[in-house]
Amino acid sequence: MKILLLIKLFFLTTLVGSSLTLASPSQKMLRIIGGTTSQADLWPWMAGLVPKNASAAAVFCGASLIAKDWVLTAGHCVVDQSPANFDIIINQAQLDADTGERIAVERIVLHPQYNSISLANDLG
Repeated sequence: MKILLLIKLFFLTTLVGSSLTLASPSQKMLRIIGGTTSQADLWPWMAGLVPKNASAAAVFCGASLIAKDWVLTAGHCVVDQSPANFDIIINQAQLDADTGERIAVERIVLHPQYNSISLANDLG
């Protein structure tokens, strides 16, 4: 039963993944149905990881501000990365406008038992 489920999941993700195409930030916004634009100050704990010198639209992983100087994200987003490779953005309500605050990453701390194969303890 588990094998059949895994095969179905693999087929479904392959089918769905093959039909997805890359879109510009404005095209991605069109996929949100019934949403409204948010104010940046309503979600102060929301953060994003963005490559150094790239626009906010290049966010590659979400994160949460959990303390004044600490952000929590998925370990697979930062494994084998250097802090010099990306910044954290906060107070960014719209990805197509660079209005948020950009903060340099000082260091990366992965969960000591992070497993890149099973994604166990996927915290960074």
